[in-house]
Amino acid sequence: LCSADFSHWSSSDVPTFSAAQLAFDTQIYSRCVQIVERMAKGDERHLERGLILLAHRSYEHMVEDAENDGDAVKMAQYWVTFIERSLDPHSLPIQRLELTDHRCEAIDALTSFTHIINLDLAVKRIVATIDNYKISLLVFRPFDLNSLRRLLRLARVLNDTENVAKDAPEFSEAEQVYCSAVRKSWRDRSKYEEETSIGTRIKTDTDAVVATEIMHEITRLRHIMSVSRSGSSESDDIVEKVFIEDLVIRL
Repeated sequence: LCSADFSHWSSSDVPTFSAAQLAFDTQIYSRCVQIVERMAKGDERHLERGLILLAHRSYEHMVEDAENDGDAVKMAQYWVTFIERSLDPHSLPIQRLELTDHRCEAIDALTSFTHIINLDLAVKRIVATIDNYKISLLVFRPFDLNSLRRLLRLARVLNDTENVAKDAPEFSEAEQVYCSAVRKSWRDRSKYEEETSIGTRIKTDTDAVVATEIMHEITRLRHIMSVSRSGSSESDDIVEKVFIEDLVIRL
């Protein structure tokens, strides 16, 4: 599942990781979770990444293997709690990004097995997704596959939660973040062209092509608002301009 650098681990961490890894490899996922959870409760330090990942993937399997939706929901709730308890606001952005990815995955699993989505769960999903996207910008530029895939997730979450949470302040904030992010991504695409003196290169730059396709998917999935936070009209010319230019390139 993962390789770990044990150089900075305490002497007690290594055998714990080995035991958890063995449990995972032999598909005894509940045992793997028990080992990691026991260590988390008995140690004031934040868990090492390798242990978190083992428990995260074990919870994922346990939710998928649950006998019924009720058991899946219960297991997913434990999963979400574990990941949220593992979050460390003082860790490096790339580490926080990985954990917030895990949190989004756990909450998505909880949502998929919950028959009736209430406001609290919808808001929880929105907040987790916003945090995830914002942290991605600490690591990647807006016009990057990694940040754009997380922006695509935000668009899907907004669509999924609109009927339940559209009057919640968290939804309004997410909408504003989304609209701003879409505009910034298109502008950053233009900036990327200037930085690389592309001319024709963006047509052959595989990552740039895929990133642009994701941006089109995002804007098709959820249109951005034409009104700014202050209530004044905000032009979307940058989006339309780059979209048209890209169509010309493809033709």
